[in-house]
Amino acid sequence: MTLKTLFAAYMSTRNRLKRRLGMLLFDPKAVPPTVPITDLKHIVFIRWDAKWGDTLVSSLIFADFKKAYPDAKITVISSAAMAAYFRNYLKLTDVIEVPNKPSYAHLKTLAQQLGQVDLLIQYSKVIKIKDMYFLSKVDARLIAGLDDEIQQINIKLGEATNHLHFAQKFTYLLKYLNIKPTNCAYQIPLNPEKIKQAQAFLASKEPLSLLAINPSGNGKGRHINKLNTKKFIIEALRISPTINIVLLTTPDTISEVQTLCNEIQQTNVFYYPQCQTIYDAIALIYCASWVISVDTAIVHIAAGLHKPLLALYNPNKENHTDWHPNSDSAISFFAEAVKPADINALDWQQLTTNISKLLNS
Repeated sequence: MTLKTLFAAYMSTRNRLKRRLGMLLFDPKAVPPTVPITDLKHIVFIRWDAKWGDTLVSSLIFADFKKAYPDAKITVISSAAMAAYFRNYLKLTDVIEVPNKPSYAHLKTLAQQLGQVDLLIQYSKVIKIKDMYFLSKVDARLIAGLDDEIQQINIKLGEATNHLHFAQKFTYLLKYLNIKPTNCAYQIPLNPEKIKQAQAFLASKEPLSLLAINPSGNGKGRHINKLNTKKFIIEALRISPTINIVLLTTPDTISEVQTLCNEIQQTNVFYYPQCQTIYDAIALIYCASWVISVDTAIVHIAAGLHKPLLALYNPNKENHTDWHPNSDSAISFFAEAVKPADINALDWQQLTTNISKLLNS
């Protein structure tokens, strides 16, 4: 066994033991819910570990909770990075920010701050020891979650929703609570000023339809290398020569993308120098006719904006079930199965067919 394999085995065993310890110490058995469930006066969403992709997917249920319980207090426990979205775009006034790794003392104080809770929603598929501790300290009548092994979760939805996309996992909860889902659209944070700036930048280019390509995902196995990024550009222009192509960037990737564009030296292939935040990327996607992405956040943004989309995934069935594009305008394409997983393991014959299908949609 390699050192890497041994370390992975050690961490897996360590995490299992920590989970069992947490269940012994911090997982009291809850009283089963009395149905039908009514009179929800305080609803708490735990979103402290959420990233952009799952935050946008969860956004579709807040309006229905507000409609069903207009007088209820809705609290969101959020990371600092997501708090502005909940406040400014979902118009939620009770947003509590927590640090990335809150201490047990911080969690205890936070639980006391919440007071009495009628429904707490914790949608992590595997509850960690600190989460168990926090749940045990909250005075919650009902806890809804996906980790069916946790005893204090008394609305167990893991097995019941195992085959569903995360958007449907959330709407399943609404139906369980006898709330009719009326909003099936993600709440995409469109910033008018950012859109205006992106449109002004694109106005300096040829007035052609725009393909946005996002080559960077979370982790090394989700990053398209320079050679394959060039291949995407070459194939797209071979299929549709009269289009513009913009490469999405982050502050970490802008230098790499700038070098690539300089090497290609085509006026209709470029990057957006002002693309510094997710709101800049959203503005470009808003302006685009098509999107290609390896990143699930960009995938869900494009899906929420109803853009024709080619989404690339490593071959993980469970992950795709949970996080596929959830859009009739999307094509899912899987890299070949290799170890370690690598999004660059692409069957270019099949991929070219799908790029053509996308650009002709």
